[in-house]
Amino acid sequence: MESGESSLSITVRGTTLSGLARRVVKDELLSAEKARDTLDAAGKNSRSFLAEALASSGIERHRLYRSASEEFGMPFLDLAAYDPKASPQGLVDAGFLDTHGVLPLYRRASKVFLAVADPADTSGLDAFTFQTGLGVEAILVDRQALSRTIHELATGISSELAELDQDDSLDDISAVPQESRQGDEAAEVDTPVVRFVNKVFMDAIRQHASDIHVEPYEENLRIRYRLDGVLHEIAAPPLSLAGRIVARIKILSNLNIAERRLPQDGRMKLRLARDHEIDFRVSTLPTQFGEKVVIRVLDSGGADLSLAQLGFEPDQLRLYQEAVSKPYGLILVTGPTGSGKTVSLYSALSML
Repeated sequence: MESGESSLSITVRGTTLSGLARRVVKDELLSAEKARDTLDAAGKNSRSFLAEALASSGIERHRLYRSASEEFGMPFLDLAAYDPKASPQGLVDAGFLDTHGVLPLYRRASKVFLAVADPADTSGLDAFTFQTGLGVEAILVDRQALSRTIHELATGISSELAELDQDDSLDDISAVPQESRQGDEAAEVDTPVVRFVNKVFMDAIRQHASDIHVEPYEENLRIRYRLDGVLHEIAAPPLSLAGRIVARIKILSNLNIAERRLPQDGRMKLRLARDHEIDFRVSTLPTQFGEKVVIRVLDSGGADLSLAQLGFEPDQLRLYQEAVSKPYGLILVTGPTGSGKTVSLYSALSML
């Protein structure tokens, strides 16, 4: 056996150790012989030196991760001090996190600090960047703690969804079938989210909202109705549900649920239990924290087209009726979005 060591290199049985193998020897976590054996075993088992050392070397986990942190220049985080609720959800689903072994820790503008358990395996980082289009900075964490935190996060999301599955009246609304461009991904939106989206539409119809805004923010999703021209917040579900809520709306609108980086426009038609069909015009737009959706409610059947019900003052109503009754001239109607311009014109036409 040939073994030599200097401040610059460590050679064992004709092989010069490098990377983490060299680091653990210099940190006196393993002997040079044991490091060489671990390196050989890692090659035979097709895994990284870190993964093999964790499985077979007997080194204390936190000491090994500290050495890996120094070797790869990657900060180490003890997840015991991390609150999973701080994880920016809605970027990818829980299945993605489990499959690729990554966890978004924090988000700063277009960069996400992403927990990984092995600095030598960049596949999870690459997949996350490809999926979200965001930049990443890797943070090293213990693999066991990472798996446990991802599981806790997924369990918490399941509990939140279960709370949405209570209102039987939400079965009274259904989509009017149309030719679909969706693939198998359309089946991934679960029933509680379907019922929650139904509730959003049902309440908008009942309150005579002209628009529905679904807007992602850093910590939650914001849902607002436009009532008489003014936006009112009606719900703030957790950001962990954002991806599935938007996906459900896209499915109903026959939009591409896999496209998250470009704006899309679509339409949908919903039918109430009383056989009342309502049209919706849907627009999606990518934003800093996810996709924003704006939905215009086109419920002509729910509008009262009587001029007397539009809120005119008596003098205004008389002048408007006189202008409409004239066989010549021009009526100019202006106002902000949702203020009633179209309804006012339809009401005028209905009296002719």
